[in-house]
Amino acid sequence: MTAGTVYVHNYNVNQVLHFEVDGNDVGRIDSWKRQDGTPAPYSPGSIAVPRIYPDGDPSVAGFKPGENPIQIVWPSFNSKSAVTLPSLNDLPINQDLVLVLTKGTLILIDASTGMVRQVADGSLP
Repeated sequence: MTAGTVYVHNYNVNQVLHFEVDGNDVGRIDSWKRQDGTPAPYSPGSIAVPRIYPDGDPSVAGFKPGENPIQIVWPSFNSKSAVTLPSLNDLPINQDLVLVLTKGTLILIDASTGMVRQVADGSLP
């Protein structure tokens, strides 16, 4: 079964300089677009991060079932938090998710239903 993806969207005026999942670098995430036109104003910067099996290679950047420690480096501060993905019995590996980043809050959404799966504090030092 092909694994799904966690689409991480940055709804912030600042770029994410460094996004890390479970100690593995995922990359930079642009800030939202504020200009008129295409894309629409306030369209988020985004990055796609694979979902991975819990027994997979620990050096591969991705979200696995269970707790995933994350680090977000913004220009003005760093934040550490955790995103918890449901077990594979509750959410099959091929299911896509959306993770919304704001300063202070992380929101994990089931892409097939729009249901919020988790709201977490994203401003932990």
